Amino acid sequence: MDNGGHSDEKSDYKKAGDLVWFLMSIFISDYTMYIAKMTHFLNEKGSIPRDIPKEARELGNFLALIVDSTTRYGIYELYPTDIRCFEKDCEGIIQSEITGNNSEIHWLCPECGNEGYISEWEDTQWNNLKNR
Repeated sequence: MDNGGHSDEKSDYKKAGDLVWFLMSIFISDYTMYIAKMTHFLNEKGSIPRDIPKEARELGNFLALIVDSTTRYGIYELYPTDIRCFEKDCEGIIQSEITGNNSEIHWLCPECGNEGYISEWEDTQWNNLKNR
């Protein structure tokens, strides 16, 4: 059925969930690099919906914690957060920073080597810099 050029919201979330671990992960040696747009995990209200696949919701919540923690202090060099790595059997504490161009947040687990970049975080509810 033609929906007038509008996408089906549930279909978009399903696509996001299906692609999370494939398109947003680049496997490099023994660790993973996650490249994520925060807006891909959000509904029209700017929240992470409960009706998306579990893996997508968990990754979206993890990224939201990183955005919140990093922008709370405006950190521009890798600095430990209070967030534990999500990797099974890893007890590392995530380090994060806002990149020099202010468009991405870089995060890293020094224990297991997983790391990533988060873009499109500026207009989310977790950006504490916009209230300064």
